[in-house]
Amino acid sequence: SIRTSALSPDGSGRSDDGTQERWYVNPYLALNVSERDTLQVGGGFNDIRYRNNIDPRFDYENGYVTATLQRQLNAKNSISLQGTMSRFDSVEPASTIENDSRTNNMALIYGHRFSATLQSEVNIGWARTRSTVTRPNFFNFFFGYLCDPALTRCETRSSGSNFVGDLSLTGFTERT
Repeated sequence: SIRTSALSPDGSGRSDDGTQERWYVNPYLALNVSERDTLQVGGGFNDIRYRNNIDPRFDYENGYVTATLQRQLNAKNSISLQGTMSRFDSVEPASTIENDSRTNNMALIYGHRFSATLQSEVNIGWARTRSTVTRPNFFNFFFGYLCDPALTRCETRSSGSNFVGDLSLTGFTERT
């Protein structure tokens, strides 16, 4: 459990003394496939629950699975291909709104080690996210019903693809 603290949304100045319960698992496995090739497989699952909170924090679950094939080109350079699938699901029983998403990502990663204590990576790839939001159908004075009046719940789906990337420089105080 983690103690959370926030000001009350009603402006009273009270603080929220709620707690966050987090259950998680993050297994990881690396296999040397050959002298220069490594296969890394990992994943994770988080179950987050908020208790006794004044402000509206919502319970959720998220998880991911990732696989990376890395080739050591020489003593200082490597190249990797990485695939990741992740998900996010709202699980708030008291909420009338559900928010769920799935993301798939493929990336090519180039790594360079400048010294025993300094390395960099360039990561470039593609990601696709699909989201679904479900909420009650209600009447809006200006626009009418959110969806078909015969339905009690509305579902909105969206998806998008993006190029993604990053550049990192990491320094270590000591390398073992």
